[in-house]
Amino acid sequence: MKAQKNKKTRLAASKVLIVSIITTLVQGACSNDRNGASSTIDLGDDVVNFASSMNSNVDNDRLWLANDATGKIYSLSISKFQIERQFAVPFCDSPSPRSRCLDGARVIGSSSGKYVIAVADDEYFIVREDGSIDRNPVRLQGKIGQRAYTELPAVPGSSQPDGILALSDDLGSLALLQISPDGQVLAHVLAGSVIPDSSEQIRSAIVIPGTDTLLVRSSAEKIYRVAMSQAIAKGELELVPVTIPAGVVFESALPLRGEKSRVLVREKDKISIVDVDSMAVIEQVALDSSLVFVGEYRGRWPHMAYVSQGPNRLVHFFMVGPSGKITSHKLLAISSKPSQSFVNEAGDKLTFVAAAYAGSMQQIYQVRLKDSLVTGRPRMEFGGKFALTEQYVFDIKPSIFGAMSRIEIERPENVLNMEWFNLDDALQAKF
Repeated sequence: MKAQKNKKTRLAASKVLIVSIITTLVQGACSNDRNGASSTIDLGDDVVNFASSMNSNVDNDRLWLANDATGKIYSLSISKFQIERQFAVPFCDSPSPRSRCLDGARVIGSSSGKYVIAVADDEYFIVREDGSIDRNPVRLQGKIGQRAYTELPAVPGSSQPDGILALSDDLGSLALLQISPDGQVLAHVLAGSVIPDSSEQIRSAIVIPGTDTLLVRSSAEKIYRVAMSQAIAKGELELVPVTIPAGVVFESALPLRGEKSRVLVREKDKISIVDVDSMAVIEQVALDSSLVFVGEYRGRWPHMAYVSQGPNRLVHFFMVGPSGKITSHKLLAISSKPSQSFVNEAGDKLTFVAAAYAGSMQQIYQVRLKDSLVTGRPRMEFGGKFALTEQYVFDIKPSIFGAMSRIEIERPENVLNMEWFNLDDALQAKF
């Protein structure tokens, strides 16, 4: 009997714990295919209450872990390296064949701390601290491709603001949900991919953090502004056209931290700061024709990466940091494109992950921006899921019982390990 029990334990231990860690990097990419048949709406992934969110009211000491093996979402203190809170999703831990509803989930935490939102594939959940859950409170019929979340300024007499959750799916549907500070859905609106009374499709949209504004780019390269709370109240989107500055063609746009009306706009041959209220170009930088766009990254400070072609392959970064101006930086030559990227609070150091080839190790570099000095390069084999923060890399190990490491980027010999945080749940799990 004991041998059989040990055999089952070993079998359970061989299962891989799939943990999705919501990193301090929040990435987003807007579609560049103007003529394609796809009607997917890309939303800027501007998520509050993560360590790298661009909103000032964010808890910078917080990461979230979604654990598909136990159906729980953990709140992790970065500085203390402790799991401080748990949110349970009971139906994620159903008997075999199990519902893997947190597999690859992305987690949004509210500033009130009273609820979290998990988005995974074609489902999403609002999980409240009292254990109650709303599963797909507003149903989207396709696979959820993008999500964005912002919190409006608190109204007089209220200590916490309402949140607005924006979701889009691969069928081109768009959903806006107004959520109370305790996690209740107050109202919502659903819209399709075609702008009524026109032949235009919605190609991309960004939520300006801390505001009620949704900016929409159409297939005709027009820009519209939507007041989200008004749209929710009326039950339909009211798209107000705005005049685009002459010569400006939006490829994509990133909100600027602390700004309510300015965005960083990527065009084919230049990068601009545009005021979306007046639609005036505040600043503009021309791009060299040898530069090829790699990716754009939100995080604390929005930035865009390009790679120069030719024998001297360099990564070129363009960012808007504390100065509010566009600055450019040439980084060390690397053999592969940067995949994840994070700029620190002071705006003077960049940490990025070079996309690894199959079977190779992830390469992490921390670079001082003023002269491209490499200040940290931890060499490690990752367990599969990891997160970058201001000072650390968090590495999740493939252990069903729960194991992770916190590695200091500039001094990778300084490592803290956490083990067995899933022990009780793992022993009770049914596989």
